[in-house]
Formats: sequence, structure tokens, C-alpha cells
Amino acid sequence: MKTDEIQQAIKSKGYTQRLIASALKVRESSVSQVINGHSYSSRIGNFIAQIIEKPVEDVFPAKANVSPRLTKDQQSSAVAQLQSMLQIAS
Repeated sequence: MKTDEIQQAIKSKGYTQRLIASALKVRESSVSQVINGHSYSSRIGNFIAQIIEKPVEDVFPAKANVSPRLTKDQQSSAVAQLQSMLQIAS
């Protein structure tokens, strides 16, 4: 969807960027940046898609396959796996 379409869809549901930001405990500018395509947060993007009752792939098609952030444990495990692969290849 285009920026103005997302903004209109949010407005038609009776919400604002400020209300979304407050609900998610993020800055309003973070919500705005996601809507405008300047940055992406899967948490914010998924919430906006839920609000306007559309699949996230339809609302943010270029960002739909962004991987979620890994926890520290997941990151450590992934690094260990990659390092193991390097040792096998050597």
C-alpha cells in the first residue's frame, strides 16, 4: 500500500499514529517512519496491518519477509553454527 493509503486506512479505523505509538510504547516518529517506508519494524508493521485488517504482505509488500530480531541466545547459537561451518570448511 502507498503511504497515504495506510494513513487513510488507520484514520478510517478511528486511530492515529500517536495512539498506535502509545499502545506500542514507541515514539510516534517510529510509527511514521514505518508508514513512510523509511524504516521497518516487524512489530509496528504487523500491528498496523492488524489494525487495518489486511495481511502485512499487502500493507508492506517490500518488508514482509524481514526476519525478526534474534534474542541474545538465538544470536549466540547462530554464531556458533556459522563458526562450526567455518571449521568444517577449513
